[in-house]
Amino acid sequence: IVDIGASDGHWAEMAMEFFPQINYLLIEAQTVHQNKLDAFVIDHPNAQYCLAAAGDKAGRIFFDAGNPFGGQASYEPYAQNNIEVEVTTVNTQVAQRGLSGP
Repeated sequence: IVDIGASDGHWAEMAMEFFPQINYLLIEAQTVHQNKLDAFVIDHPNAQYCLAAAGDKAGRIFFDAGNPFGGQASYEPYAQNNIEVEVTTVNTQVAQRGLSGP
């Protein structure tokens, strides 16, 4: 399962109740969740995370960080709550990690 916008991993943790044996890749842009994601992958050895936004190409992108459990990405800066983050593709992350598809 690929969880894009994973925040602190709470959705993936709920999914693990139904699919406990598969691998999870959590993709999250906001660093505010990094400590929780570090703890999450320690507690769940079948999970990994990537601290980046997901997009159609690798690079940098602007992100609205006004809500730690929400957010939007744009190639144009936001007027408020604007941060710049790395952007990656799901395909890149799956290939780099050697994850298998369905």
